Amino acid sequence: MKTCPVCKRLNPESSDKCLSCGYELNSPVQQVPTTKKCPYCAEEIKAEAIFCRFCNHEIRSTPIITNYQPSQQKKSEQKNQNIRNVVMTLITIILLFYILQTCFRKDEIEEKEPVQSTEYVKRYKTKTSNPYVKKVSLEITGSADSVSITMTDEYANIVQGDYQVPFSKTLILSSGSTFSISAQNNGEYGSITCNIYADDNLIETSTSEGAYKIVSCDGFVP
Repeated sequence: MKTCPVCKRLNPESSDKCLSCGYELNSPVQQVPTTKKCPYCAEEIKAEAIFCRFCNHEIRSTPIITNYQPSQQKKSEQKNQNIRNVVMTLITIILLFYILQTCFRKDEIEEKEPVQSTEYVKRYKTKTSNPYVKKVSLEITGSADSVSITMTDEYANIVQGDYQVPFSKTLILSSGSTFSISAQNNGEYGSITCNIYADDNLIETSTSEGAYKIVSCDGFVP
């Protein structure tokens, strides 16, 4: 083993420099310095000193890495943890928003069964006794789950809404009345077909397939 004349550290025989202070162990003329620098304050002190007379630090055989600050590592770890917490919070909020939106959407497209009032039944019985009055059925079928429908009612008013498939609506129309129905697929797949029946006879049909495709049918009472 080689003993460094500066810091007194033992080094392997194969070492050219001291592993502690870097002193050239194989120098032809080994001049032992009488001073050395304090690794803490960089002031010149005696080579044999074990305490710095300027900063009062103990001078160890192995220099201490003075720029290492454990608090910096802790701060970095805390920062990374804060970032992870923020990301997880954002993901949770997005998932909750998606779930709530899905629930509201389901309530909106839920089909409502039409209620036929007593007045409607009386009007139907009165009109069907007239040979110039027809029962017209507007129908939407297919493999799509829900559709946005625009159609005319018995009073030629435009009615719009979201409905589940299949959908049907019966109108009692007089001669010369026009009627129409169109539907748009609300999903990313599936087919939709519109059918119009006059007195149970199919008079108009159309089919469309794919995401957000539109199908429409129309006619009039002769």
